[in-house]
Amino acid sequence: MSGWRLDIGCGPDALRDAAFAQSLGPGAWWSDVASFWTNGGRYMPRVDCLQNEAGQPDWPWIIALVVLTLGVIGFYLRIFAFWYRSYMSERPDDRNKRMMELAQIFLWCAVCGYGMSVLMFVWPAYRLLAVFLVVLNIWSWRFVARIKDFGIALRANRLERELRENLEEQNERLEREVADRTRQFEEAAREAEQANAFKSAFLANMSHELRTPLTAINGYSELIYRSGTSLSELRSYGETINRNGQHLLEVINDILDLSKIEAGRIEIEQVATRLGRPLEDVSSVLKPRVAQKGLTFEVEFDPAVPPVVVIDPTRFRQVVLNLVGNAVKFTESGFVRISIAYETATSTLSVTVTDSGIGMTAVQARRVFNAFTQGDASMARQYGGTGLGLSISRELARRMGGDITVESAPGEGSTFVATFHAPPSTVEDVDQSSAVVHRTTRVGVEVVGGRRVLVVDDGPDNRRLIAFHLQKAGAVIEIAENGREAVDKIVGAELPFDLVLMDMQMPVLDGYGATRELRERGIHVPIVALTAHAMKGDDDTCRVAGCDGYIAKPFKATELFIGIARALECAENRQAA
Repeated sequence: MSGWRLDIGCGPDALRDAAFAQSLGPGAWWSDVASFWTNGGRYMPRVDCLQNEAGQPDWPWIIALVVLTLGVIGFYLRIFAFWYRSYMSERPDDRNKRMMELAQIFLWCAVCGYGMSVLMFVWPAYRLLAVFLVVLNIWSWRFVARIKDFGIALRANRLERELRENLEEQNERLEREVADRTRQFEEAAREAEQANAFKSAFLANMSHELRTPLTAINGYSELIYRSGTSLSELRSYGETINRNGQHLLEVINDILDLSKIEAGRIEIEQVATRLGRPLEDVSSVLKPRVAQKGLTFEVEFDPAVPPVVVIDPTRFRQVVLNLVGNAVKFTESGFVRISIAYETATSTLSVTVTDSGIGMTAVQARRVFNAFTQGDASMARQYGGTGLGLSISRELARRMGGDITVESAPGEGSTFVATFHAPPSTVEDVDQSSAVVHRTTRVGVEVVGGRRVLVVDDGPDNRRLIAFHLQKAGAVIEIAENGREAVDKIVGAELPFDLVLMDMQMPVLDGYGATRELRERGIHVPIVALTAHAMKGDDDTCRVAGCDGYIAKPFKATELFIGIARALECAENRQAA
């Protein structure tokens, strides 16, 4: 386009002229030219001369067209103009021609990246540029337009290359992101499928666990009504009904415990406890099953274990009973061993349950603490159970400052280790606690004798059962079916009631409303709340309403009397305050 070939030109030595160097001032442009040459550039010298008004030659020019080769993108052109004083002269026609060429070169500078400020610095007589631009003819403007088009093409090529590189980079990034998202989606889909499979298996198993004891309860209840049934048969039927009822209660309690854990509403108490008592309870519950299978049952106590520790005895018993119960369930022959140890430095109580049962694979051991799962579905069908026990037990142990771990191998049995934070306590503390329990048990049976008790419950079966236990203890019973009827009976009674057993969930007026109304009327009769809501906080809700005690359904007769005794004691303290 410029008419110069790349092989034309010479090195920068021709620019090493004293006058030229002086005219450059600080030498920035000289060093720039030298650096371009070092990087592979070439320049083509052209000499032009302008005359002053006296007709003398004045500012000759050396025009250096530097051409850089930049890799695969082609040639990138830049123009540098330098001058030095010379005594050469040129004819006017040639001068005009060179001036036009010079103007074109300056336009090349502008197109290829150098602006007006650079030209003003390189060429102090910048006003001549305006003259050059004025005298340009139409042909020159077309030439300039083509130059600009060339510059635009260069920039477009650069933009296209940058855009292509950016698109390639973004494409790679998007491909990686799509691959990651696809992998995450596939993993989530697999997890969802597993969760659905576990849920389906759990629902099927739960249906089995609920319907099986209900079938026994209903069936043996019908047998009781048959004529000619002997007393021993009736006793056997009653034991079967009771056993299946307890199993049904355990299933329901597991579900309730799981819901409490997931809601963060599990309640852990801190009570001075002799460990022998909950362990004796576990042994007494499991002894019939151990004897039936002919297993060896061992309990080992480390001498370092304190006689009394501060722990939640109910939850501790629940965890140990679950671990030992599983060991007995999955062991057909051999032994089940319980080892109790204690680490004084950290106040850590550990219970190790070892069996010689069927054992588990590593995969089964990892899954065994997940809710709704057992080793596999076949275990649920063969051995029964909800698949919630170990999940609940581990969470309880963690809430009590410990954990549960397992080591197992197929055919070699399993070893579960449960740890608890259990600081040692004094014997005096537990003795006082035991005294309270024994006293409330004794008073619970005796205190209702001769007392007027109002039983308020909308369920006729529950009313009849509670009335039966109280009448056996010598109480005088009256019945109300809802809170409104209870308030009316209490307010209009000729003889005041000594105790009210109030169900909290009733039609017309519930137990909370009835209790608040009685307290607002200034009636301070002891009221014991009866509720099937066994969640944390229900006790406090009942007490805020004005109740003196709280008993969760279902309950045994001894639990009923203990609750009554404690409520009466609380009422006495409230009235004395």
